[in-house]
Order: sequence, then C-alpha cells, then structure tokens
Amino acid sequence: MKGIQPMTPFAQRMIAAWDNGIDGILRGATAVASVCAPQESLWGPADAAIALTHAELAAVARGVGMSWAGILIRVIATSEPVRQWLQVPEGYTVTAAAMLGYGKYRYQRIPPRKPLSAQWM
Repeated sequence: MKGIQPMTPFAQRMIAAWDNGIDGILRGATAVASVCAPQESLWGPADAAIALTHAELAAVARGVGMSWAGILIRVIATSEPVRQWLQVPEGYTVTAAAMLGYGKYRYQRIPPRKPLSAQWM
C-alpha cells in the first residue's frame, strides 16, 4: 500500500491498521486467487473476469466464500515483492483477484425478496 501514489486516505487507514496488526484488505482469508493475462492481451481483463466469476460460482457451490479484491490488483501492480509472492510471470499483469475462505457466519434463512419481474424474449 505504501507504494500506491498518490497516497489516499484509504491507503493511509489500511497502513495504520496493518501497523496495528489488522489486515483490512485480505481480512485473514484462507487463500488468494489471482488471474494473469499477457500485458498486450486485448481480451485479458474480460477473460479474467469470466474465469474468476466461474471460480466464484464453483467455490460457493462447495461452501467456500469468495470476495473480489480490487484493491489487491492495485497493490500487485505497484509492489514487486507481492508480484514475486504470487509468482506473476514476466510480461503478464494481474487483471482479477479474489479472497477465498470459510465464512464466520452461516445464514439460516434466505431474506424475503420481491417476485422477479422479467420479460423473456
């Protein structure tokens, strides 16, 4: 976060939290998933979003929670140590990222919803 310029109030709060032992970004996630694409790829970001969306559907179906981590993408772009930790290949960029883990809470009931109003063509 310290490499992100300009230093936003959000980044300052996350750094202060980290310095006090609180992970405000990954929040203790069990795993991190990242999707890479060649830097010159025209469709890389779209393909990454599709791939991560399918991964999210599969994770939830298996009882694993998943949350997209947009700020992590920005951190990866500005931090060589994080790129090395994630083993991002040379010439590639991370175009999507998510946190995975088991939720702290379990929902007992689905919230009431209004009936779907859709017109199929």
